[in-house]
Amino acid sequence: MAGSFADPDYTQVQDAAVQRASAAVARCGPEPFNDFSGKFVGFSEGFDVVVVGGYATWTAAEADRARLRPCVPTAYIRQGRYAGE
Repeated sequence: MAGSFADPDYTQVQDAAVQRASAAVARCGPEPFNDFSGKFVGFSEGFDVVVVGGYATWTAAEADRARLRPCVPTAYIRQGRYAGE
């Protein structure tokens, strides 16, 4: 998880914050992805999120988190599954 920004009813998309978080991720190399948190199984609803991944193992996720830290110091690992449209 590279960023989560409150958007309780998904009508006030946090475009500027999402763009800043996505740009920070891209500076360190991983491909950022953003969507509403409600489209992820295991995420709390009501946020615009910027994520990186999925990963087959915790070790792989941790390796990318370490790579991301210089650009996104607050990045953390959150288990979830993208449910899509």
